[in-house]
Amino acid sequence: MIRSLIKIGKIVQKEFLSLSRDKTSLFFTIAVPVFILLAFGLTYSKGDPILAVELDIAVTNQDEGPFGDLFTQYLKDSDLVYLKANTSTVTEADELIEKGEVAGAVIIPHNFSYSILNNATAFILVKSDDSKHIVPPYLESKISKIVADFAENEIASGQASFLTIKDETITGRDMPIRAAAVPLILGLALVFSCFDDTAGAIARERSKGTLTRLFISKISRWDLFIGKTLSSIILTIFRTIILLLIVKFYFNVEIMGNLILIFIIATLIAVNTIGIGLVISVRNISERAVVISNFAFMVPLIFLTGILQPIDLFPETTREVVKFIPYVWTNDALRRVVHLDQGLSSISFQLAYACFTAFLLYITAALAWKGRID
Repeated sequence: MIRSLIKIGKIVQKEFLSLSRDKTSLFFTIAVPVFILLAFGLTYSKGDPILAVELDIAVTNQDEGPFGDLFTQYLKDSDLVYLKANTSTVTEADELIEKGEVAGAVIIPHNFSYSILNNATAFILVKSDDSKHIVPPYLESKISKIVADFAENEIASGQASFLTIKDETITGRDMPIRAAAVPLILGLALVFSCFDDTAGAIARERSKGTLTRLFISKISRWDLFIGKTLSSIILTIFRTIILLLIVKFYFNVEIMGNLILIFIIATLIAVNTIGIGLVISVRNISERAVVISNFAFMVPLIFLTGILQPIDLFPETTREVVKFIPYVWTNDALRRVVHLDQGLSSISFQLAYACFTAFLLYITAALAWKGRID
């Protein structure tokens, strides 16, 4: 028994000694749970999101009576939503939603005041983007609270037998939350797989000694970068085909947009991830450290790229910070193409930003790898 305990103690000692020698693994072992908790804290508000987070909205007031202007003022004064734009037509409101400039729009119909004054049923129309999972029910809940407050304070007894809201989505389809989130999961799956194409592959080559032989053969760092990039892009195209088949036949999600655009977005996801992998691989890190760093990299992305909840529901400061993450934009581009059938002109900024970040990552990697032979 005592001998067994001594042996167990030696194994524990060996494990901690091995971990202490692998500085990268030691860092990420401690940092990963910290990253996860911080990412959670950044993306979820302290209170109920229905009350704590203001959603950007537009309003189209078609009513010619006094109650239309009064309800518009209620929206403007509310702490539940931020009235970002007044539009003259429903078409303009739809365009703002499709561009992602607002989470939804409130349409006040032309007979709103007439219905209230004549003790008839009055309603408010709430339009939202159902490709942003869980945003429509949150927006509807917020507008319901505002409508209830408006009815209680502004509508006299005997006016408007019933005041309610109607909801409508810009796609016009009955899109479940699971289906709406599919493009985001698709993007994350590509990031996860591409990370190993570079960081994992280089770590394995180092351990086998093949990377050193490559450099001895006078290969340049740019030869290495281009070779790794092209091989990963080919794998990414193959992966994307498989994932799109799963999206179509398992999730029963209709792919509305251009497949070529989807492959372009997938390629940019791959190139950005390869760039990150090349920067990380400058250090001589072990395969174990690569696995741990992969989780340290991936799990916060689940929170920060809007997979668990849309970015519209993030605290305002976090919404501004996550705009620097390229995958936020590539995920947004995938959502627009898959669900909204938007073309190149609608996602040009997203693609341009992903190209820019990829360029910065490759330049950083090139400078870091300069003159380095491992």
